[in-house]
Amino acid sequence: MIKIGRERRSELRDDDKIRWNPYYRIVKLTPDEIYITHGLRSVYSFSIVDNKELHVIGKMTDMLQSSVSLKDLVNNLNLSSKHIPYINETIESFYKKGIIVRENECFLPYYQVHYKTLPTLSNANIGLIGAGFIGMRVVQNILSMQVGKSIMIADDRKISNKEIESKNFLFFLMDGACGDRSNYIHILAKYLQRFETLGDKVEIQYFNVLDEQTLKNILRSSDITIIGMERYHPRLFSEINLLAHEEKASILYSFVDGSLGIVGPLVIPGETACYTCMEASLESSMTNPFAFTTFKTFMEKQEEYGENQSLSGIPPLYDIVSGFVVDSFIRFFLSGDSVPIINRALIIDFESLEMDLQDILKIPGCPACSTFGIPQMSPTAL
Repeated sequence: MIKIGRERRSELRDDDKIRWNPYYRIVKLTPDEIYITHGLRSVYSFSIVDNKELHVIGKMTDMLQSSVSLKDLVNNLNLSSKHIPYINETIESFYKKGIIVRENECFLPYYQVHYKTLPTLSNANIGLIGAGFIGMRVVQNILSMQVGKSIMIADDRKISNKEIESKNFLFFLMDGACGDRSNYIHILAKYLQRFETLGDKVEIQYFNVLDEQTLKNILRSSDITIIGMERYHPRLFSEINLLAHEEKASILYSFVDGSLGIVGPLVIPGETACYTCMEASLESSMTNPFAFTTFKTFMEKQEEYGENQSLSGIPPLYDIVSGFVVDSFIRFFLSGDSVPIINRALIIDFESLEMDLQDILKIPGCPACSTFGIPQMSPTAL
């Protein structure tokens, strides 16, 4: 059998329709050798040579450009009976490596390039805090990629007609905003009606409040809860962080703050750094920590009094952030603890076009995620 590395998945059946993984580039070099790469400068690149020189690798390359059943593929190779077991093992090896995939697989073959196993994502329960541009894009991709069994979405933000009429508001959402001070949840619900055929298999629940009980219900019911906000909400982020540790619920942070897009950290209570740790890390990395504290206090007051909750960026930048969010939570389901934004945050500077993965160190005495109690002074006799 042609050896091509570690195995990945279950066996194929004769009636399974298969094809090349569309996220690989398959180049036929000779009738007995092919070159496989994931893309330009990819580390996932290698050659496969049939040392038996049966001249079938080249034929397979052509046939698997479109879907074909395993049985028809083997029959059309015109092999002798003694070589059929060998080629079946080879095809199975291609499949387990992720080079060959089933016809009905959607986006998962992309991730099969990187991960050993691909669990069924259709059973995932997903929570989402934020029904604005980031949340909208996240839900849209969840439905189109056929990920998830249920989605619980919560947002209590209002939006004025003045903001709706501005050029900063996506035109295709305007028809979902009716009346002054419309709720983001109502706008998103109306927008998602156009995805009804995709949403038939996914239960979507909407909540237009962000009280403690609603947040707890979402955290308890979800395998992961995504926070996607179009501005910095330190009070809300801290509250969710504390509730997530109380409920032992995984959460993924993302938000835009002016010209910065931040994705992460992905918080797994009891295992990783948390949002409070991230704030400390961001503050310590600034040349003027006082500026961070001042800005945070200002934003907390705006949250408290509901002032100026308008968007802080432009829609195309939210699209970029939401793309990294969707990729990160899918990686979480596929690999668990090897997601790049565990104990790190991806910081995108849209002005300088720079991206940086900033390490988020777990603070030993963190009031939110530390297993140690709050330090106490020994009582002193008076």
